[in-house]
Amino acid sequence: MSLAVSNVNNEIFPTTYIRSGLTPKRCSQIEEITRRIPLPNNLGHFYNEAHYVNTIDLFYLSTDESRHKKFYFLKNILPKIECKESILDIGCADGGLTKIIARPFKKVTILDTNLAALDGIRLPKHQHQKITKIHGSAEKVILPENKYDLIVISHVLYYIKPNEWPFVIRKLYNSLKENGQLIIVYSGDLDKKAIIEHHGGYTKDFCKFYHKHISNKYEKICMDVSVENFILSNLRTAQHICNVFLDDGSTIADKDTVASYLNLHNRFGGSPYRVKFNQYFVSITKA
Repeated sequence: MSLAVSNVNNEIFPTTYIRSGLTPKRCSQIEEITRRIPLPNNLGHFYNEAHYVNTIDLFYLSTDESRHKKFYFLKNILPKIECKESILDIGCADGGLTKIIARPFKKVTILDTNLAALDGIRLPKHQHQKITKIHGSAEKVILPENKYDLIVISHVLYYIKPNEWPFVIRKLYNSLKENGQLIIVYSGDLDKKAIIEHHGGYTKDFCKFYHKHISNKYEKICMDVSVENFILSNLRTAQHICNVFLDDGSTIADKDTVASYLNLHNRFGGSPYRVKFNQYFVSITKA
């Protein structure tokens, strides 16, 4: 059992891999997408599934969080999995991560509650690869035991009641083959935690949960942590990012109230808006 805590500029992600802030091209892309997405008067919810998917696309473009996540799997996880027969990806969103990590597997299963996201995913189908899509949730889906070599549940736990987390993790663990790996990805703390709690939302202390329900229950485990940054050139983009945060924290806040908070706490002089959060990577190997 080990607990590895690494900064984004340290062990997990070498500095040569990190993109440098806001390039003019990236700013232009972010601003264009920002203009196309409607901003609710009350942040913390989405008009429909397509609105959510489009906002998540903006979210990924505005930070290297997704890029770092892919690098983590390519460097730390996939090389350690000897048998690459079957993978289950829960909360696949736009399929960006799935396209990277599912490539070497013969059988790919993707699960998501968002039907629009599932319908929109177009995975490159490699020779002899079988792809299955399931519309459902991690807590309700029935999974066979000893089925998967790799299970990924990335940024999904926010939408599951915390008292159900241990049950979900145990169910996923039981669905692994021997020596298979379950990877949990979760973000929180720092500015994300402050924004959610200031506006009346709830955040789970993931480190406490890890020590109480994972490190004491499973033998072969590891947790890595990276510090992720948003550098946002305009207020409207920052509000869209907060819309995702507040939805994660199950709370609603007026967009002008959020704007006042961001101007006070996340902007310094005439500089862009800066928002930080921790991204946790937990790996559990079935003994």
